[in-house]
Amino acid sequence: MFWLVFTVILVFLQMTLVPAAFGGQAPLDILLVSLIIWSVLTEGKGAIGLAFIGGLLLSHFSTLHFGFLPLFYVLLTYLASLVQLESGRANLLITTAVGGTLFLVFELLLILSYTFSGYPWGGEMYLRQVVLVRVLANTGLLLILFPLYQKLVGWLSHPMAGITSEDL
Repeated sequence: MFWLVFTVILVFLQMTLVPAAFGGQAPLDILLVSLIIWSVLTEGKGAIGLAFIGGLLLSHFSTLHFGFLPLFYVLLTYLASLVQLESGRANLLITTAVGGTLFLVFELLLILSYTFSGYPWGGEMYLRQVVLVRVLANTGLLLILFPLYQKLVGWLSHPMAGITSEDL
């Protein structure tokens, strides 16, 4: 229940705070960054369902056809959940590399969906001025949020918090 409420809060911030902070542009995708971190930290437990719900809520405000955003979020969250770490603990460097790659995959999926739907996406200039900026901005946000979410997941999974591993 905690993660569902947290996801709705992140969707609200994505719709209101991010465009206001960047003058109508939204280079940061707080929800996608959070989903990738949660998926790595919790090995995908519950993150895929939250990806669908969050994508569904944001789909109304997207330029994509309805349903593409939840599909993309679920796909990327699932791919992030496949990260198997030998030590059993999430590593910032590995998570950053996986996150940066998945952010690039997300942008390429957006370009493919724009291309096949006939939406003009801007060509090479779009790749330099939008895709590169978004990938770098989201990777930077991942670097900032990862330690915070790592502590949050550790705190919530502590026996005194009253949350079992099934709740995560």
